[in-house]
Amino acid sequence: MTPPVHQYTSVPLAASPEEVCERLLADPSGAVRRATADALSVMGPHIRPWGLRISALPTTTASPTGPGELGCVEVTWSGPEEKTGWPALTGQLVAVPAGPGGSRLLFFSRRSPQGGLDTGRVDRRQGQHIVHVSIHRFLQDLADHLDDRGARPPTANVAGFERSPMFVHHLQALEGEAGAAHGCLEADLQKLAERATATALADAREPLRAGRFRAPASPAVRSRHARVGEPACAWVGWHGDEEATGWPQLELALLIEAHPGGTRLALLSRRAPGYDLSRPRADKQQRDQILRSAGTAFAGAVRDGLTGTSAGQSSSQRPHLVSAAN
Repeated sequence: MTPPVHQYTSVPLAASPEEVCERLLADPSGAVRRATADALSVMGPHIRPWGLRISALPTTTASPTGPGELGCVEVTWSGPEEKTGWPALTGQLVAVPAGPGGSRLLFFSRRSPQGGLDTGRVDRRQGQHIVHVSIHRFLQDLADHLDDRGARPPTANVAGFERSPMFVHHLQALEGEAGAAHGCLEADLQKLAERATATALADAREPLRAGRFRAPASPAVRSRHARVGEPACAWVGWHGDEEATGWPQLELALLIEAHPGGTRLALLSRRAPGYDLSRPRADKQQRDQILRSAGTAFAGAVRDGLTGTSAGQSSSQRPHLVSAAN
């Protein structure tokens, strides 16, 4: 099964997602080490009254993510947490558009933020607080290094982490800049979601037929724009009788990100991309096939819909969407 990821926190920047990604990639190790050092200098006095003294520095590495990985840069901190006072984990930095201008920098990790710091010197609640504040402080300091000096980000700072783990269902390449794609997504989200769902249903015609389900798949499609701090640019939900139709009850997070390879649509959900095959039922293979392929078909249709929306608008109406071939 695909391991889940957790969003720890996010911070706003005035720079565009592409600028944030480009500046990170120019010197990922240097940028991450500077921000880690700044965060440690702040966190040291904060945790000392709890009896936790920093006697060693965490080993820090950072590198561009691969084509099949979420985010633009992967960060790893290692070392005994008892001595460093810093969580030993690997995470991904994700740059996404924020409203009409600017961006947000998100931090995802496979390690749950609810686990706390691995040390017996503080209790579980204090350990959770240290992990959360450390990562948020790091991301704030990193954003300060990456952003334009004196710039004011267009969105608010949100410190809370997303408690529910998220599974990546699909990563889909998009044309143009992340901000333009985000504008097209927001322009007519419900219709785009309905058309993309119809495409996904048509793509799953064969497993739906082979599963011999009691009722035809016709999920209600509900969409909404994401709130500040959520791990998404928009949400699309499929609602219906999954037991009768075979079509999954699923809440999809649509996250448009700037990546070293260009703009991408990351499709995530709190539900894993696969059915429990240990259940003794005749249609489990079809249910698994539908759940695994629905996200891919939906994301491809969203890509086509975003391209069509951009092409259908006049140049004075649409945001600037640059072809990937240019």
